[in-house]
Amino acid sequence: MTDIGTPPLSVVNNSNTHAVRVLQELLNANGASIYVDGRYAIGTDRAVARFQTDNGLNIVGYVDEDTWKKLQQPKKKAPAKKKSPEAKKEATSPSTKKKSPAKKKPTTKTSSKK
Repeated sequence: MTDIGTPPLSVVNNSNTHAVRVLQELLNANGASIYVDGRYAIGTDRAVARFQTDNGLNIVGYVDEDTWKKLQQPKKKAPAKKKSPEAKKEATSPSTKKKSPAKKKPTTKTSSKK
């Protein structure tokens, strides 16, 4: 990981743009959806608070060392869900849905005028 200096980062201290970009990228990698622009504005602040809440951290109004450590930890992948035997059967069996009847071609009427 790139050296970004030491926390804390907050709106109040007009944080370093490179460090804020790294923070925004880490937040996005952890589920946020914020614009990466290097400015610690309201969107970044809210994403930090949400990340802290979701990860059982104290919401302190800035990015502290605990938040940095948690952001930089590799994400654990959730174990793959196993399908039940019924779900497997449904996925492999042919569809039982009724098909609509085939459309008939329209018949053309011939004119019998003479």
